[in-house]
Amino acid sequence: MSLHRVLVVAIAAALPLMAAQAQESSTAEAAATDLDGVVVTANRVEQPLVETPMAVTALDARTLDRLRIERFDDYLTQVPGMSSISPRPGNAQLTLRGVGVGLQGNSTVSLYVDDSPFGSSSIFARAGNLTADFDPYDMARIEVLRGPQGTLYGANSLGGLLKFVTTPPALGTFESQAQGQYGTVSGGGDGWSLRGLVNAPIGETAALRANVFKRRDPGYIDDVGLGRKDINGSDVAGGRASLLWQPADALRVRLTSMAQDLDSLGAPVVELVDAAPGAGQPGVRPDLRPAYGGLTQRRWLDENFDVRMRQHNLSVQYDFDRVSLLSSSSYGTQHNRFRSDATVQWRGLLGGALGTPFEGFAYAEEFGMEQKKFTQEVRAWTTDERTLGWQAGLYYSNEETGNRQKLAAYDAAERTPADLVGLIGDELFVATLPASYDEIAAYGTLTWRISPRFDVAVGARYSRNEQEFTQDTRGALLSGVSGKGSEDATWTYLVNPRWRVRDGLMFYGRFATGYRPGGPNFVPPPELAGVIPPAFEPDKLTSYELGMKGEWLDRRVGLELAAYYVDWSDVQLSVSFDGFGFQGNGGRSRSQGLEAALNLRPFDGLNLGLTASYTDAHLTDEVLGPDGQPVARFAKGDRLPYVPRVGAALNADYEGDLTGTLGWFVGASFRHVGERATDFTGNGAGQTLSGYNQMDLRAGLDSSRWNLSLWVKNAANADDLVTLGVNGALEDGRTLYGGSVLQPRTVGITFTGYFH
Repeated sequence: MSLHRVLVVAIAAALPLMAAQAQESSTAEAAATDLDGVVVTANRVEQPLVETPMAVTALDARTLDRLRIERFDDYLTQVPGMSSISPRPGNAQLTLRGVGVGLQGNSTVSLYVDDSPFGSSSIFARAGNLTADFDPYDMARIEVLRGPQGTLYGANSLGGLLKFVTTPPALGTFESQAQGQYGTVSGGGDGWSLRGLVNAPIGETAALRANVFKRRDPGYIDDVGLGRKDINGSDVAGGRASLLWQPADALRVRLTSMAQDLDSLGAPVVELVDAAPGAGQPGVRPDLRPAYGGLTQRRWLDENFDVRMRQHNLSVQYDFDRVSLLSSSSYGTQHNRFRSDATVQWRGLLGGALGTPFEGFAYAEEFGMEQKKFTQEVRAWTTDERTLGWQAGLYYSNEETGNRQKLAAYDAAERTPADLVGLIGDELFVATLPASYDEIAAYGTLTWRISPRFDVAVGARYSRNEQEFTQDTRGALLSGVSGKGSEDATWTYLVNPRWRVRDGLMFYGRFATGYRPGGPNFVPPPELAGVIPPAFEPDKLTSYELGMKGEWLDRRVGLELAAYYVDWSDVQLSVSFDGFGFQGNGGRSRSQGLEAALNLRPFDGLNLGLTASYTDAHLTDEVLGPDGQPVARFAKGDRLPYVPRVGAALNADYEGDLTGTLGWFVGASFRHVGERATDFTGNGAGQTLSGYNQMDLRAGLDSSRWNLSLWVKNAANADDLVTLGVNGALEDGRTLYGGSVLQPRTVGITFTGYFH
């Protein structure tokens, strides 16, 4: 029997059994109470992690600080079933439970900051690979919700959701903190960071909490073409301010603003070649070596990557006797500017198409995107343990996006715009793609507490969106102005039974659905009008999950287990037909797997944590083009890209006291990422990247006034490939690849001072 059938049958069979057993035990056991430990907001209300009936990973402030977590790359392997693709600074696509198709289309993982969404739901804002990588300084925790969250969180949460939970201001308390950090990369550059925060009371009913940071992420890749070293370093700066006003116990008003900027002059890409001509064919594991020796790349033109992110939120919450009401208003902006050297990719094509020899010319792809998003949500929920609890909300969002793309020619020697006869200056192609996205939604859940130990939550959400899109293109390759629009509506559902066997032991089942919005397609040339579909449809996902969470031996042992089956239909894929690329819907995909998290505290001072996952994700249908023929780029049975079958992470930390006021700690982390299939590409499909291991070490001293930490990331200096793509072909016929590698061994020191 397939895992899908097992989960469906088990959930159905468990409902009456759980209810009966819960009724039998209700007279003998008291209702479960909150456990000391991590509290999460995965269900939009605060719950102990051990009682939350879904798969959630929560990284609290202590964990974030102890593991020196600053970016996606630092914590994604701590989350079972989570992976990421990051081709350039400021770009990342997250995947949970294998629900992703590489760097194409829209995002499958939503991102929230507290109660407000950040980022776009539209493909025209490049939502699929512009996930905000916020610095987690002074975050209360990072929550990763695994599995579709379409009912409570809406669009784009097919695989799950990433939530940054900020630390709220504390009334009546003054505290401040300052932190400095320095690190150096083996064979690369140096990095550093400065951070500070303050929490200040304003009278008895208000408080302000603010933090700022600036960091230099070290580079370790050299550009042999332009003679620059460590070109992939980044400068990141930002901060957050939050004002809390609480004139009464029942009323809380909080205004929060945050900002983050990133600037970089190079992508973290090493260029590689086949060891022999013809070695990099589909289905063959490439035998690669550096094209120019070491961690290097070759560029003809300067590159730059600039990202500006802003988010503002006003939340007002009032607690009635048995019901709470929340209004959350947010306004966010993203400004992204990228300039990439595309000489290798375009020289052969343009040389043939335009009759222009490559010699002496270089080409750049320039991209600019501005997105403004306003959201308003009103939500109410019951706060007591009544027999029938509920939660209901209304949601509205408006997005305005400006998207400009340009392919330009330059004099390779002077790196100045080239004068090509017959073209508009240096512009081979310019596209201006303004778009708008409006969404309204209504949702609700009902929780029936059949007994003090057993309850069932059911929910539904109705979402409707309208999109407008204008395509203004000019240049030698394509020109014209046209506009399109689309609208679609979707229902998502949730069924979530939970059996709390006792305090600290819970079993659950979860049936949930999710979706991504469809939208209008790019306008094709006249000869393909009527062939290319004018719009692509929403894709939808159904998930079946069984899980358990438990604690034993006075919470010295904690275990979480989850098994899931995911059926993904009408998968949105980037398809090419007669040289024209568009967004299509491509059949079905399946993902199934197991996840586990084990926490041990054998004796005071020693903490052990192990997470592990197995994921099987692949296409189950052929992908058909507009002519009804299979698209060669995709094949039935292909693994979904960059989804490791096996992943694991082990953390071990031991701490003790030197004196009554001074403590010490040592720790180590080991992470394993299994083999992955590369992205879908015409001449790279089917290739597999080997798995890799990474070890981090840490040690330090800790007191109530200061903390000193010494740390080593990638202690064994592993240099494995993390991603791999095809850049073009060399003159001898070998394929030129671009790949990202693990950051080499990095040694650093961090000092933090606390002031009260």
